[in-house]
Amino acid sequence: MAATTNRVKATIVGSLPKPRGVAAFPLLWMLQSGSGTMAAIALVISIGVLWASIYGPEAALFCELFDTRVRYTGVSLIYQVGTIIFLAPIPILAALLVATDGNKPWLLAGYVVLGCCVSALAASLMRCTFLAPAMAATAVPTHTPRG
Repeated sequence: MAATTNRVKATIVGSLPKPRGVAAFPLLWMLQSGSGTMAAIALVISIGVLWASIYGPEAALFCELFDTRVRYTGVSLIYQVGTIIFLAPIPILAALLVATDGNKPWLLAGYVVLGCCVSALAASLMRCTFLAPAMAATAVPTHTPRG
């Protein structure tokens, strides 16, 4: 899937989170069913299939956002700052949503769907750099010694 991002616009890759959000409802039902087998199947599907198919193209998509001179720093900032701001509070928020819903996972599933929709919207608004012409050597400031 990661190779697809080199040939496909970010808007198409941005549509990948949508089915994953809808899958939150059956997967959370499987987790709360009380069956160890169902929980194991839900974990294999969610992490092994759904998460992997997003994570591969995501790295290539993030790399395309930045020029090669700042790519490592840009991608690192996306991962680190994004994780601190958006992912760190998720366990507390998930516990609150489940407790608010009477120990049912449906508010949490709705939150996952909302997050997937925001992700798809953000991916569709990303600029497409892999189709842009490569930077010319003259674009890099150079020092020419004088006399």
